[in-house]
Amino acid sequence: MNISKHNLHINDFYKNNSLIVSEIDKNIKTFNWETIFNDLPPGSAIVGGYLRDLLLDRLSQKPDIDLIVTGNSYLIGNNLADKLNGKFVVLDKDRNIVRIIFKQFMIDIAPQLGNSLKEDLGKRDFTINSIAFSLDSRDVIDPFDGIGDLKKSVIKTCNI
Repeated sequence: MNISKHNLHINDFYKNNSLIVSEIDKNIKTFNWETIFNDLPPGSAIVGGYLRDLLLDRLSQKPDIDLIVTGNSYLIGNNLADKLNGKFVVLDKDRNIVRIIFKQFMIDIAPQLGNSLKEDLGKRDFTINSIAFSLDSRDVIDPFDGIGDLKKSVIKTCNI
């Protein structure tokens, strides 16, 4: 049954974060995201739904990647869209969230608002969406045990 397939996948990841990194690396190569990620400022991270869906083995054919960046998300997004022929869209003017649409994937970019990535992750809706992958250190950051909650099929809010 599909549920057990997903639970086995999550169990593997729960035991070994290097498997998550390996899967992310595979997608980075498949979609040629190096070009994008190399142009991001230090401190940038992949967050949220992409990582959750990767852990659940439910990635869509056209992934939607969420990034938190240190810096001006409008400038970063607009520059990337111009450089790589993507379509630039403002998603949320008040929170400075932008989207770049490419043929094979989309990227949403939001600025880091708190003093740290962990602080920003704590402001996300659920623990299963508060998982991050640091593009600098190449570490999985899971301060609220979102991977554990996925493993247990539990949805909990972040309470920071």
